[in-house]
Amino acid sequence: GQIVRQEKKLGDRVGNGDLIFVLSTGRERRLSVRIDPVDSLRVEVGQPVRVYSSLFSRRYGYASGRVIELGTYARSQSGPGLQTYIPAKVAVDQPPFPLLLGTRVEVQILTGRKRTLLSRRPSGRGGK
Repeated sequence: GQIVRQEKKLGDRVGNGDLIFVLSTGRERRLSVRIDPVDSLRVEVGQPVRVYSSLFSRRYGYASGRVIELGTYARSQSGPGLQTYIPAKVAVDQPPFPLLLGTRVEVQILTGRKRTLLSRRPSGRGGK
């Protein structure tokens, strides 16, 4: 397995039943991503994604995956320059490069064509 979250550090006091770390098992990789609220209107669970690693050049290609979870409300990022985002989770299929814990990635969600819905008001001229 691989450690995906560490709750205690060397030297910390540990009580009976305290969580020390979380291990990942299996080969499935999941990413937590943040989506701009405006863009989230076009995102649906099941849509395909492309994942590019910050450690490898784009010439190595991308990992394929899909959106598996989409948050229902916006959250604010803490720190300077507060940003609002919609949390989502992405499952990644066999990547052509190692996806190491803590690696920054760029995720492109393939939403298809961007469409704008227009509404027309009746003109009142002969019903057409």
